[in-house]
Amino acid sequence: MSYKCPHCNKNAISVFKRFWLRKYMTFNCKSCGTQLRINRRYGRRGSIGVIFTWFIVTLAASFIPFNTVLRVVLYLVALVAAISLFNLTIPFEEVEQDKQ
Repeated sequence: MSYKCPHCNKNAISVFKRFWLRKYMTFNCKSCGTQLRINRRYGRRGSIGVIFTWFIVTLAASFIPFNTVLRVVLYLVALVAAISLFNLTIPFEEVEQDKQ
């Protein structure tokens, strides 16, 4: 899992905050204060991962032996958790500051 700051190479964010971080959000490194975000070059990798994760979770949900309502709830929870866990592997990049 990628929590390292590209500037100081130390842990930049806690595990809990990293889990909820999305591609449009920025944050400051807790060690050096550099403003960071999820690396945008990995957008296609994330999209392919989401599609692959959706396929696997959908396939697994078809074998759940519960009633329909419980199956749908378990499917949605598993899908959100799997996509969030996949997103944890994408590294950070520094935010370019406008210099005037």
